[in-house]
Amino acid sequence: MTVLSVTFQTLNHWFLSKGKLKKVYPLTIAVNICCILLEGFLALRDPTQISILLFIPLYVFAIIMAIKGLKRENKEKTQEKSDAQVV
Repeated sequence: MTVLSVTFQTLNHWFLSKGKLKKVYPLTIAVNICCILLEGFLALRDPTQISILLFIPLYVFAIIMAIKGLKRENKEKTQEKSDAQVV
């Protein structure tokens, strides 16, 4: 699970550096879900790591922002198509 999370995060940053937001948003969602699962299991297995659960709201916020970004991208795409048909 950790290897998968790190791989997704690396790809996410690479696509972000290339400006490929269409690929970044879904990867951001996948990375943050992996982090929630990974850190949740870690915190539940080892009570000394319970404070790691404080990061979960941050991951949820990142997922929400990625979903908003996807919606914005789709809205812009449909607007471009409608603008192209009008002209």
